Amino acid sequence: MHFRTAVRPGRSVVSGGGWIRDKTTWALERDYGSYALVLLTAGGGRYADAAGADQTVRAGDALLIFPGLRHRYGPDIPGHWSELWLGFDGPVFTALEADGVIARDRPVLHPGIDPALVARADAVLAMIDRRHGIADAALVAQVHALLVEIAGRTGGEEADLVARARAELDADLPRAIDLPALAGRLGIGYDTLRRAFLRHLGTTPGHWRLLCRIERAKTLLVAGASMEEIAAATGFCDRFFFARQFRKVVGLPPGRWRDLEPAARGR
Repeated sequence: MHFRTAVRPGRSVVSGGGWIRDKTTWALERDYGSYALVLLTAGGGRYADAAGADQTVRAGDALLIFPGLRHRYGPDIPGHWSELWLGFDGPVFTALEADGVIARDRPVLHPGIDPALVARADAVLAMIDRRHGIADAALVAQVHALLVEIAGRTGGEEADLVARARAELDADLPRAIDLPALAGRLGIGYDTLRRAFLRHLGTTPGHWRLLCRIERAKTLLVAGASMEEIAAATGFCDRFFFARQFRKVVGLPPGRWRDLEPAARGR
């Protein structure tokens, strides 16, 4: 973690940042008091706030934290969440909100899984270290550019289509979804939807749906559900097909994964 003190009150400043890997707990119902950016680099969970947002988040999403807005977020499964975060405040960032570049009614953005973007944010973390002697203005400029890029990647009609499709794919996991029909309801062809998912999320709609089911299965495994119960709750036809798909995605059979999972051992 790196922290930095503002030169004087009212000045734009990047106040801190750091990596949190294999996070086990939630940030519970708090007002951070300033702006923050959270890049979710692995795992998934949920984000909710006092303005009414309540949604699933996955690796490749960016969470925006706003001063005065109480919020909470964290992993569905303890340990299955890694993030890079940056805290910042001041007139430069207030102007971004006033201009609509960032907005409280859009707290979760979807820039996708991009190592180059994460590397840029990681470089800002190195700059925050006070031993480097980087001026506040340089840090503010770097974070300002990062926010504008993320907002630009997640804005527009295509990103809205992906978000709308994702909302349906993330929900009601036992139900079979006809992907071409889903694309049709959005007013586009399936090939167009598939290309949009690849650009924004790095995977196809069908594989995204599978990943959602596997993440839900992990939660149920930790809770002690049987293989039959998990298969029924996540939309797999039987326990054997579920086990094959789980092993294909995770690399371990579900029972073996549960035995090795620290949260399950501490149940």
